[in-house]
Amino acid sequence: MKQLHKSARNGGAARPSTVALAAPRGLPRQVLGSGLALLMLVSLPVTMLVSHPAAAQVNRAATVKVLVGKAVKAGKAGRYEEAAQIWHRVYIFNPALPTALLNAARMEEKAGMLEDSARHIREFLKVAGKSHKDRRLAVARLEGIVAKIQ
Repeated sequence: MKQLHKSARNGGAARPSTVALAAPRGLPRQVLGSGLALLMLVSLPVTMLVSHPAAAQVNRAATVKVLVGKAVKAGKAGRYEEAAQIWHRVYIFNPALPTALLNAARMEEKAGMLEDSARHIREFLKVAGKSHKDRRLAVARLEGIVAKIQ
């Protein structure tokens, strides 16, 4: 940062002088000589995320993969309610995977949460489209659940 101050030697003319900044450990003092350099250091991670959507997409895909693994593991362990919640999160992270809704519905059905299961199957039918390969299975499952509820 620069400040203007008058010097007696300079006939009272304003001249710039540098204000000393204390450099954090590991950073050379020259890096902090400019407020712009400091701003760039702080904002670099944010800029990278904004300017590189492919990196964000990779993170999203990795997150979905981890969540799918957790959902399958919870379902196999008989923790159906937990598995259903994780499958729903998978769909929220990636709406291009409507089958996650169907998986959530199946886990909810096993947990005895029939109304939630029916709701997720209806949502699947709405977002998946008429040509989705699991549409018949979903319709049959919905009919079975509705029959159990009544």
